[in-house]
Amino acid sequence: MNRQIPDPEMRAKLKPAYRFGCKRVTPSSKYYKALSRPNCEVVRTEISEVKSDSIVTTDGKEYEIDVRVYLQRNSV
Repeated sequence: MNRQIPDPEMRAKLKPAYRFGCKRVTPSSKYYKALSRPNCEVVRTEISEVKSDSIVTTDGKEYEIDVRVYLQRNSV
């Protein structure tokens, strides 16, 4: 990750908050290169609304999207 994501803030957003093996492991790190593209943004704010081509986060910001990736949080 350090080689493919030079920005330390982006690396912090992508770093899991759990130990390796505690959840499903992504067998490839090739997607890191895509995440560092200028037309890509990683948003960690909770979503309040999903529209056909955008999402609205709880802070009121609306983001046009091409792809949605849902991550399930444990309720523990």
